[in-house]
Amino acid sequence: MNILLINASPKGDKSNTFKLSKAFCDGICEQTSANLEILDLARLNIKDCRGCFVCWRDTPSVCCIKDDMGDCLEKIKTADIIVWSFPLYYFGLPSRVKAFLDRQLPLSLPFMNKNAHGGSHPHRYDDSHQKNVLISTCGFYTTENNYSAVTTQFDRIFGENNYTSIFCAQGELFRVEELRSLTEPYLEQVKKAGKEFISGGIKEDTVNILNTALLPREIFEQMADASWGIELPAENPDSDIQSFNTPLAKDDESLVFTKQMACLYNKSSWDGSDKILELFYTDIDKHYQIILGKDGFKILNENFLNFTTKIETPFSVWQQISRGEISGEEALMEHKYRVYGDFTFMMNWDKYFGIGTTQNKNEKSGNDEHSKKSNMNLLLFPWIIAWTLISINPTVGGFISILACSILPFMYLKYKPVIFEYISIVMINLLSLLSVLGYDTTILVPLSYLLFGVLWFVTLFLRVPLTAYYSLNEFSRKNPLENKLFLRTNRIITGYFAVLYLLTPIWTYFLLISSFGAFTGAVNSVLPAVFVAFTNKFKDFYPKYYMTKRV
Repeated sequence: MNILLINASPKGDKSNTFKLSKAFCDGICEQTSANLEILDLARLNIKDCRGCFVCWRDTPSVCCIKDDMGDCLEKIKTADIIVWSFPLYYFGLPSRVKAFLDRQLPLSLPFMNKNAHGGSHPHRYDDSHQKNVLISTCGFYTTENNYSAVTTQFDRIFGENNYTSIFCAQGELFRVEELRSLTEPYLEQVKKAGKEFISGGIKEDTVNILNTALLPREIFEQMADASWGIELPAENPDSDIQSFNTPLAKDDESLVFTKQMACLYNKSSWDGSDKILELFYTDIDKHYQIILGKDGFKILNENFLNFTTKIETPFSVWQQISRGEISGEEALMEHKYRVYGDFTFMMNWDKYFGIGTTQNKNEKSGNDEHSKKSNMNLLLFPWIIAWTLISINPTVGGFISILACSILPFMYLKYKPVIFEYISIVMINLLSLLSVLGYDTTILVPLSYLLFGVLWFVTLFLRVPLTAYYSLNEFSRKNPLENKLFLRTNRIITGYFAVLYLLTPIWTYFLLISSFGAFTGAVNSVLPAVFVAFTNKFKDFYPKYYMTKRV
């Protein structure tokens, strides 16, 4: 199988559209054995058609112009799939692809096709085996009403419904490295479309995803306007036409960058109070504030307000983080930037600046498993029941503890289960069964605390400590478990609880053999409550401390 990719962008392999077209062809090549050849029209010598008709009258099928088009025509004749890749220029085709189409006159016969509606010329060669695909990007927020001229022309060339098209709006986003988290999933869908195309046709679900805008209109147009790096003058209310003939003030690179970052602000994250994010680019000595409010954002470069959160970073580092060249979490741990004020703002960065695709939103909607949250009460509840009731009445307490464990799985209809809860159910059922069978509670109850402490202690040596599975509920980041500072903070907290529960069996034993044995569970609930209050403070304190301390 021969695939001919015609790259008609003047930007060559730097073209945004070419990225999509190459992904589509890669999908085909992964699905079946194929030979891919790329024609880069920007690098070829292809002159305009003269309209002399020598290729029809004097030298049939041979053009009189001696340039690169002769070889291109041979490649077209042998291609099984032709992918036409071009950006939208002024609601139509770029001039190079139009010239390329004009020069295909030798592939047609001069005689009129009497059966064609509107008139046409029959093909000189059999092209019934060929499939044509149009792939194009445009700089508007939507493709709607922008490709009418293109589809009308190709309907006449190939016939309606005789070609496949992938038109993508917001094409300029594919050159913005900072937005790879949006564009790379889209390119994967284009690649998937290539696989489906060669296997019978692009599926409806894939088409719907490809037709979904990467960003909402307001955000995209704000980013597009900011990308020019010029400050537009205010509109003149007394004039129907705004003149922009006078030179405009230019923004420096850091301000353009900051404005485009601010454009990603998600207004739905507003919680009733404005957030003020201050950015100090230390290597270029530039300060900016982004005010995040109910109706949108505002940029300040003077007359600053009291910040909610302040980031001190070299501009070069912040760019690298935004482009995904370095990990933001690792840069944080290495003190390449520092944060002052409300650190939870950083942990909820995706809440304020995260704009997901429709696919991602669908994954998180409804009763999907991804929308469930873990709940530490499900871990503690059966243990507290066992500790309290077995101390009072071993038989009744044992039965009630087993009943509590049997109820727990029903809670997973609402909450996300954690593996340690399943382990706890097994442990508590065994201890409760021993209690019902009459084993000595002065041994069983301290043993239960010891087992619980061992459970916490063991997780200190795992990649993710126990409390991290529950603390992540407080953050909107896509994957807090990849944040090393988050894990470090939770490892310390988990260590505190591990030590507490490993020591608890000591005084528990002495309480049980004393006259206060029935109150052991209640007494042992006080210290954990103090620890919970401490850890709530610590998880806010430690990240701030770590972020601001000097190396």
